[in-house]
Amino acid sequence: MSFTCKKKWFAILLLLPMCLSFAQVPQASSAPVAGSVADGVMPHAELVSIARRFLESQLDKTSMQYEISVQGIDSRLKLPVCANPVAYLPTGSKMRGRTNVGIRCASPAWHTLVRTRIQINAEYVVATAPLSQGHVVRAEDISLVKGDMTNMRPGVLQNKEHAIGKSITRAMQAGSPLWPENLRAPLAIQPGQQVQVVGKGDGFSVNARGQAAGSAALGQMAQVRMPNGAIIRGVAREGGIIEVVFR
Repeated sequence: MSFTCKKKWFAILLLLPMCLSFAQVPQASSAPVAGSVADGVMPHAELVSIARRFLESQLDKTSMQYEISVQGIDSRLKLPVCANPVAYLPTGSKMRGRTNVGIRCASPAWHTLVRTRIQINAEYVVATAPLSQGHVVRAEDISLVKGDMTNMRPGVLQNKEHAIGKSITRAMQAGSPLWPENLRAPLAIQPGQQVQVVGKGDGFSVNARGQAAGSAALGQMAQVRMPNGAIIRGVAREGGIIEVVFR
């Protein structure tokens, strides 16, 4: 073997241990770790799951559909593992739109907030045509539409029957949602109307005639002037009846 070949083999033998040592070095992972029970840290996935389950348990799904999204938790958050974490709705938070879910632990003691968003999709009542003030709502004046109610204030009507037969309190444009304050129940009692006062108390009952001192819709409080001049209050019922409960 020539001198040149011997030098080449000698160089290869020197480099071989270095190559083997490099091959044995494990590659570091660049993926962030969100904690695990094994290392004593509360997994972020568990916090997200707790927040989602809490919201689902609080929402009424009988007449509405909800979409719940949970925003990412800061990867730097490292909370000790908790055997019994409790979710709650912080003061001022709402069950719609962007809101926070609180999660706390008694032992070890800690608490945190999870940012969420609740989108509400449901049917609600809208005017199908312009409605003038005082107009008595008919079935053809309104319809149900389905849409995103997330940013609507609560209380919008979701049942057409709650609007039919009532009068509009202010002019409305076509497509406008209806709230209870947009409607007035028909008057059951007119001022000066002769009414029948019926009532009961502890061991006695009353059935007498009187005169309405003002107007009232069904279910509203009405004032009645009795023959002796006394003014009493009762609930307006159908047929010109004022129901009084004596306590």
